[in-house]
Amino acid sequence: YIVCGSRQASEECATHVWLIKTDANGDTTWTRTYGNTSWDDGWSVQQTDDGGYIIAGNTCLNDGQDDLLLIKTDARGKATWIKNYGGTLEDQGAFVQQTADGGYIAVGTTWSFANGSHNVWLVKTNAAGDETWSKSYSLTGDEFGSSGQQTADGGYVVVGTANDPNAAYMVKTNANGDTTWTKTFGSNGASASSVQQTRDSGYIIAGASSGHIYLIRTNAVGDTIWTRTYGSTGLERANCVRQTTDGGYIMAGATNSFSVEYDIYLVKTDSCGDTIWTRAWGIPGT
Repeated sequence: YIVCGSRQASEECATHVWLIKTDANGDTTWTRTYGNTSWDDGWSVQQTDDGGYIIAGNTCLNDGQDDLLLIKTDARGKATWIKNYGGTLEDQGAFVQQTADGGYIAVGTTWSFANGSHNVWLVKTNAAGDETWSKSYSLTGDEFGSSGQQTADGGYVVVGTANDPNAAYMVKTNANGDTTWTKTFGSNGASASSVQQTRDSGYIIAGASSGHIYLIRTNAVGDTIWTRTYGSTGLERANCVRQTTDGGYIMAGATNSFSVEYDIYLVKTDSCGDTIWTRAWGIPGT
């Protein structure tokens, strides 16, 4: 497995991007850190076609503003290139994926290129990390980008959160990042954290609504087929969703329904979104 995050050597030190490689049993094979004197955070990682890894996150510049950060490594975690993207204001990364042409898309939030305060942001690069284009997407308020994917037609789908309306937000684009259609889902502060195109060319979207996990199933043009919520007596959220080989779905997130602190939470459903099982794991005090 490959895991990315952030690491702080001491309270006086800045954070650095942290990459951890494990074997099949979860035992650490190696770790790497990336960063200098600035605050650097890792949010998303994927193995690339060459056996290396691509990481997305944020880096804090000398002016105190963040830029989107991409780090490409070889198979042992040695940095091949490190690049940042953004303008004169705050710009943040949340997700990265390698595209069919060997380049990358990164999803995040931009202040610099926004039509308003914050917009969903999609950045396309070539294989060397050079920016090919970037696009921002907005409704009438603030929007925040969380996740995305290249779709079967060569375009992209991006999800996040809008605050006007207060809903989960989805944008479908063509191969150049131009908007094909947009959708919003839910209310009461609904948010979207993860999206995947399903085998029938529809989409599955996971996030949170009214303090519980929120799952949305759509057709190929983003029309809602069904929605489901999952949770118990506390608060839950989903950070990732994937379709499983049996046609159902698996969500990973967090819950505090079973302990004072948040636990790791898994929810497995059938193809209609009905719960098959849930599991929670945690270490007391963490």
